[in-house]
Amino acid sequence: WAYSASTSFSPLLSDAPWRRLDSTEETAVGILDAERVLPSEVSIAGHRFVQQPRLCDARPVFRRESQDSRLPEVFLFFRAHESEWWLGPVVGGTECYARAAGSLL
Repeated sequence: WAYSASTSFSPLLSDAPWRRLDSTEETAVGILDAERVLPSEVSIAGHRFVQQPRLCDARPVFRRESQDSRLPEVFLFFRAHESEWWLGPVVGGTECYARAAGSLL
């Protein structure tokens, strides 16, 4: 964990140094604008998943786009406790169709 004693409204604009909880300065901290580094859509097995305006365990949620209204909704969401990305019918639910280990998208 690290913090910055800044009065900026955004951490992207902070020029104050970042410090660890023991108050030592941390020089290896980098903050990126989420709009620039997170994809707005991903493709899985030929299906297009579009980012939704919500999070699950502090990660973006994606919803499968489909022209067929008879197909059930499928979401891609992150489960922090398991450190896995899940495909399932309910965001944050316990049912999943497939999962992938790791925290990177």
